[in-house]
Amino acid sequence: MKAFICIFAIVASIALQDRADAGWKSPSPASVWIVDGTPSSYAAGDLAAVRASENSIEFIGCLTGRYPDAFTWTGCQARTVTGTSRMCWTNDPNMANAVAGMSDSGHLFFMWDASGTCTYIEFVKYSGYGPRMP
Repeated sequence: MKAFICIFAIVASIALQDRADAGWKSPSPASVWIVDGTPSSYAAGDLAAVRASENSIEFIGCLTGRYPDAFTWTGCQARTVTGTSRMCWTNDPNMANAVAGMSDSGHLFFMWDASGTCTYIEFVKYSGYGPRMP
């Protein structure tokens, strides 16, 4: 009986060795979500997963800039695989700081109001959201 258990353990470990992952990874699919609602709407997506997806339609991201001796501007935009696209803009320097801290691997969530003004920007960076390996 001990020999059977040992053989079973060896066979199982060999069969499952390619399935092992180092660390937890977000189960987030390569998709962008857009929800139009009241009073706010939102978009969300995993940047690396969307970048690594096989379709060339969806995207999500933000950008920011500053005019010399003037004001800061920030915008976020997302497009789903079905082609639905939304964007928002703001001059709030706190939103610009949130975008400045983004990288190419993480989960982006942003909200906007009925006028298209960004009301919230969140970027989550941690080991669960990393570059997708092919």
